[in-house]
Amino acid sequence: MYCITPLSFRLHFSRIKSRLSGWITFLIQLLITLGGEIKGEDVKNIAYYEDPLQAKWKRYKLIVVEYFLLYSRIPGGLVIKERFYYQYIHAVLSHNHMGLGP
Repeated sequence: MYCITPLSFRLHFSRIKSRLSGWITFLIQLLITLGGEIKGEDVKNIAYYEDPLQAKWKRYKLIVVEYFLLYSRIPGGLVIKERFYYQYIHAVLSHNHMGLGP
């Protein structure tokens, strides 16, 4: 930008403001001419992201990662690879809370 003084910045900013609408109009016309589509909001997938079950699953994944970050700091603890996190948590929860574990 090479704006050394506040006055040069204001001049640069005013030039951008004056030319921006022309560039946006040009780009939209170019898209229409080339047969492109401007993709809008994908309404059919909104329910997928607003589903409380998805939010709970994301929170569960964060809790699992945090658990293993804390667990890995314990000296003499087992080393568990990241791909086995969910299986290990399932085994621990089954054993501790339901008596179904190994």
